[in-house]
Amino acid sequence: MVLAALPERGSGLTFLEEDMKTVVIESPWRSDTKELADRNSRYLEACIVDCLRRGESPYASHKMLTDALDDRNEAQRKAGIEAGFVWAALADARVFYTDLGVSHGMFLAVVHAADIRQVVEYRTLGGGWVE
Repeated sequence: MVLAALPERGSGLTFLEEDMKTVVIESPWRSDTKELADRNSRYLEACIVDCLRRGESPYASHKMLTDALDDRNEAQRKAGIEAGFVWAALADARVFYTDLGVSHGMFLAVVHAADIRQVVEYRTLGGGWVE
């Protein structure tokens, strides 16, 4: 499990709630194959760990909401994206992880962030994660 790689308390990882910036993670998610779905899930887990190491409190609606919604059903996908945008608007920033490119859902998130004048940051993990 990726979280096992997190450092212990006192090793530079911030755990104090008041010090944590809230961020919404945007990363590729939708996939046509199990292999791609697994890769995207592993990538998102690595992005979550990266945020925690930065002392941030991350949220990724595309991980949580697709457990309840069918991402292949366009109406459900649209509902999930819109619900995610509501939470995203409450965050301090939107962080886009781009090692795997920018998906259509990520593009929609860029547009939404611009519409609400939200802080946007583009990040890469580089070789620090295993594809």
